[in-house]
Amino acid sequence: MVDRIEKIEDGEVTKTAEKYPRDGGRFFECFEPGQTMNPIWLNTLDEVADFLRAVPNRRVRMEPGSAMTSRFIHIDGEPL
Repeated sequence: MVDRIEKIEDGEVTKTAEKYPRDGGRFFECFEPGQTMNPIWLNTLDEVADFLRAVPNRRVRMEPGSAMTSRFIHIDGEPL
């Protein structure tokens, strides 16, 4: 079970994956490589981790209002 997905640069956590409000619920917003629209909405950090691990350069939006992140992602402290 995944507890955290973070962006870590130079040993510092700069962003943390957070859920976004959507259709009365809260979900993680993920994207295929090269996509900026048509997000894939996932419910758990386990789903997000599986999604990110499956294909290089997939992205997750870490915090509301922030850019999508595909680099420096760490899952439970381990680099992706």
